[in-house]
Amino acid sequence: MTLFQSIHETFQTSLLMVTHDPYVASFAERVIFMQDGMLYNEIQRGDHKKQFYQEIVDTLTFLGGGYHEL
Repeated sequence: MTLFQSIHETFQTSLLMVTHDPYVASFAERVIFMQDGMLYNEIQRGDHKKQFYQEIVDTLTFLGGGYHEL
């Protein structure tokens, strides 16, 4: 994840990553959730990574994929 962050900052480029892991997703600046091929929700990190991580977990739980199922 450090390498991805370094590439993003050095080259000022966007990276697209697909994951079901909320910890890995929490490294992103924004997370887009999809359900049944449709855009479901989008959240942005802001200043608090810990809060962002919790929002990701909460959204996944609401979608029916609790953290214990990932």
